[in-house]
Amino acid sequence: SRPLGALVESERRVTRRTEANGSEEVVTERYSTPRVGYSLSDSRLALTERVRTSTTVTADGGRSTIEEVESRNPVAPSDPMRVRQRTVWTVRRIGPDRSVTERQVFELDVNGRMVPTITETRETAPDPAGNRLQD
Repeated sequence: SRPLGALVESERRVTRRTEANGSEEVVTERYSTPRVGYSLSDSRLALTERVRTSTTVTADGGRSTIEEVESRNPVAPSDPMRVRQRTVWTVRRIGPDRSVTERQVFELDVNGRMVPTITETRETAPDPAGNRLQD
C-alpha cells in the first residue's frame, strides 16, 4: 500500500537503437496504465504502443525510411497489438544538389488491410545563394 498522495508512474517510454550493415533501427515502446486518465496504486504498466523506424542508406546517397506504429484496437483492447500505420519515406538523388522525397502513409481500413491514405512527392532544390538545399 502506498501512502496517500504518493506519486504513481502512469507512463514510461523505452527506446532502443541498433545499427548494422548501413541500417539503423529505432524502437520506442510506450507503457501506460490500462485505463487512460486514472491509475490505481497497484496497476501495472502495459505495453500500449510500439513505433519502429528503420532507415537504410542507398548506394546513390539517398535513403529509405519505414516507420511502423503498432497499437491495440481501441474497441477491443484485449486483442493483440498490430501495425495500424506504416509510413515510407524514400529520398532519391536526381542531381548533384537535388533530390526527390516521396512519402506514403498506409493505414488499416475497415477490413483490416493496409491501404495508402497519403502520397506526397517533394523536390529539393539548391538555395539561390548556393548555400544549401531548400524544401
